[in-house]
Amino acid sequence: MWILTKFLNGNTLDLSFLERDGRCEVKKFIEELKKNDLIAYKTLMRLFIRSAELGVPNNKTQCRKVRTLPAIYEFKVPHVRVFWFFKSRNPRDVILSHGMRKGTTKEQDKQIAQAIKRYNDFHDQNSV
Repeated sequence: MWILTKFLNGNTLDLSFLERDGRCEVKKFIEELKKNDLIAYKTLMRLFIRSAELGVPNNKTQCRKVRTLPAIYEFKVPHVRVFWFFKSRNPRDVILSHGMRKGTTKEQDKQIAQAIKRYNDFHDQNSV
């Protein structure tokens, strides 16, 4: 069962981590980034905070839609991607799915497929 853990509450958006069975891949990814790449970590955190306060950036170098149906997005900082989607039709609740270091197109396609599966699983579970 998927559960949400609040990460940031802002004026415009609320960001939450997606967890299952006590594991939270995106939180672990961010913690590893903090240990191994402090510059990328700080840049990503600034992007999260700014997004929570001001909304999703219109700048495609920072955030872009990677899939239309279902709508999957990625926050972007150099060499790092964090995949996310909206909790429901309410564009205030953002769910952070998981992160990755930028790699090959094949690897990114695999990560997008994983985000789509999580989106479908989460929404199926919560569509009562």
